Amino acid sequence: MRFYHFTRLAAVDSIRQSGILKGIVPFYQKNPPPMVSLTSVLNPAKHGLITGQLLIEGDDPEFEEMSKRLPSFVTGVAPKRTVQLFDQTEVVIEIDIDPEDPNLIDFDCFIDIVRPLFPAGTPKNLLKATAIVTGRYPLGSEYKENRKIDQEVLKLQYSGAIKDPDWYFYKHAIAPGMISSVRKRDRNGEYTIQI
Repeated sequence: MRFYHFTRLAAVDSIRQSGILKGIVPFYQKNPPPMVSLTSVLNPAKHGLITGQLLIEGDDPEFEEMSKRLPSFVTGVAPKRTVQLFDQTEVVIEIDIDPEDPNLIDFDCFIDIVRPLFPAGTPKNLLKATAIVTGRYPLGSEYKENRKIDQEVLKLQYSGAIKDPDWYFYKHAIAPGMISSVRKRDRNGEYTIQI
């Protein structure tokens, strides 16, 4: 079965040599086990990926948080410093994984793994909705009004519209031999340039 992993162009050489290492997954604040994030859809939207935003101090509420997380990316002089973020959607790595591989888990199984990190009795649909909604905010939701985020989560949780977001996770590093192709995004936003 074919899966996709989106990343920066600068990471490609390392991935070709060492594979894709386990990393941050939804609910990373609760310290779930690191895994490789994958999707079955060739579209990086709503996966919580940074897309090369330029953040300006005083103008963008995300500036403060991202300047703390990535201090080496801060340039300029206060009060108008900037943070030029990288683009995690520049390249797509295509990966072939046997759907029966025990290291491959779907979104539902992932939620079962993280559920014990939350208070007993936390509804599974609440966790699913929270992961999906926070995926819409790749720079974090800490700076947003909590009430707005909570309303989005509750609306999705009770709407009956929680669908599988086509997210998958791999419990181990993806070996270079599992990679079938690497493609760069073209000017039209399509992943057509073989590299």
